[in-house]
Amino acid sequence: MNFIKRSGIATKIIGYFLLITIIGIALIISVTVSKSRQKLLDSQINKAAIVGGNVANAVGDPMMVGEWQRLHEMLLGIKNSDNDVKYALLIGKDGRCVAASDKNFVDRFLNQSDFEKRALEVEQLRMEDNSAEKDLFEVIGPVAAGGMRLGTLRIGYSRDNINAVVGGVTSMSLFIGLAVLVTGSLLFFWVIKTGVATPLAGVTGVAQKIAALASPARYALRDL
Repeated sequence: MNFIKRSGIATKIIGYFLLITIIGIALIISVTVSKSRQKLLDSQINKAAIVGGNVANAVGDPMMVGEWQRLHEMLLGIKNSDNDVKYALLIGKDGRCVAASDKNFVDRFLNQSDFEKRALEVEQLRMEDNSAEKDLFEVIGPVAAGGMRLGTLRIGYSRDNINAVVGGVTSMSLFIGLAVLVTGSLLFFWVIKTGVATPLAGVTGVAQKIAALASPARYALRDL
C-alpha cells in the first residue's frame, strides 16, 4: 500500500515535470531552428544579390560582340564555384537562351511561362521564387552594354543545402533534448522519491497507526 502511495505521488510530480520540460524543449528547438534557417536564407539572398549584380555587369560586353563560348565558361564557372547555384542562364531579348552553364539550355526559348515572361521584363536586379521547382529561387537582372538592353541574366539558387543543414541541426537538437529529458527525469524522480514521497509516506503511516490506536479508546469511552 505504501509503495503504491509513494509511486502515485512521485508519478504525478514527475508527470508535471515531463510536461513542462517537453514543452520548454520544443519551444527552444523551434525558435532556435527557425532563427538559424532565416539567417542562412538571408545570407544566401545577400550572396545571390552580389553575385547577380557583378555577373550582369560582366557579361554585357561579351554578349554584345557574341563571345558565346566565353560566356558559357563564365556561367559554368559561377555554377562550379558555388554549390547553391543550380544553373546560370543568359537570355536574349527574344527569349532565346544564348549562353548557359548547361549547354542543353542553349537555343531554347525560355519565354513560355508567366515566370519566364516576367524575367524578360525586369528593369533591375530582383529575387523571385521559381514556382516550377521546389526550394529554388532566381536572381534575375537586366544585361546591357553601350546603353542598349541586350537580354536577361537568370541564376538559379537551390535551398537544398540550407534545408540539409537545418535538418541536421534539428536532429541534433532533438537528440540533445531527449538526452536531457531522460537524464533530468530520472534525477528528478530520484530526488522526489527520496526527498518527498518516502518521508511523506512515513508520516502518513505514523498517522494511520495513531488513528488505529485511538479508535479502540473511543469505543471504550462510548461503552462507559
